[in-house]
Amino acid sequence: YNNTISRITPFRERRIMSRILEFTSIKTSRNFLLHLLLPSLLLVLSMSVAQAAPDKVVLQKDAKGWKMKVNGKDLYVKGYVWGYSPKGENYTYSLWNQEEEFIKKVLEQDFSLMKKANVNAVRTFSTIPTKWVTYIYRKYGIMSVINPLMGRYGATINGTWVPNTDYSDPVTRKVLKEDVLKDVRKFKDVPGVLMFALGNESNYGLSWSSFEIENLPTAEARNVKKATYLYSLYEEVISAGKAIDKNHPFSIVN
Repeated sequence: YNNTISRITPFRERRIMSRILEFTSIKTSRNFLLHLLLPSLLLVLSMSVAQAAPDKVVLQKDAKGWKMKVNGKDLYVKGYVWGYSPKGENYTYSLWNQEEEFIKKVLEQDFSLMKKANVNAVRTFSTIPTKWVTYIYRKYGIMSVINPLMGRYGATINGTWVPNTDYSDPVTRKVLKEDVLKDVRKFKDVPGVLMFALGNESNYGLSWSSFEIENLPTAEARNVKKATYLYSLYEEVISAGKAIDKNHPFSIVN
C-alpha cells in the first residue's frame, strides 16, 4: 500500500481522495434515503397486497338461519342481473370490446344509480374482464357474481358450434367442465368477486325447443333422464371448482 501511495502525485492523490469522499457521500445519502423511505415503501407494499387479495366469502348457519359473510362481515345481498346492450344490437355485441372511456361512461350511468339504490351485487356473465370486476367493486362498492353459462345457449365443442347442448355426451361434458374451471382460475383471486353461479334457467332448457321464453314444462314434458345428466355435471363442476377456489361459494341459476 505504501509503495503504491509513494508513486501517486499530489494531484492524483487529491483526485482519488475526492472520488472516495464522493462515493462515500453518495453511499451515505442512499442509506439515509433508504432508511427514511423504507417504512413508507413497506406500507404501500402491504396495502397493495391487501387490495389485491381475494375476498373471503362464506355461508354460515346460526339459530336464525343461513347468512353470507364477506371478509368476516354479514352481507344481505341486494342485487340485479346486469348486462349492457344498446338499442339495435343483439347477443353478438360486447361492451368490453369498446373503448375504455366509453366503458367507464356506461358503468357510471348504470352503477351510480345502483349504488344510490343500495345495490351491493350484480350477476354478470363470465365474459367480463377481471379488471372491471375490481373497478366496479372499488368505485361503487358492488360485488360481482360470475356467471358461466355452461352451454345453456349452445357451446363450441371441438371447434364446432352446437346450438343445443347434449349434457349426456362425454366430450361435451369434458369441454364444459374445462371451460368453467378455466373461469374459476381466472376469477378466484380477483377482488370484488362474490361467488360463482352456473347456467341460466337451465332446467327450462331441458324441455324448451328454442331460446325464446315458453310455458313452464308440464309433468309429462319433464325429462328426468336429461335432468340427471345436467345436474350430475353441475355436481362434478362445482366439486372441482371448490377444490380450486376455497374463498367463494358456488351455485346454479334455475
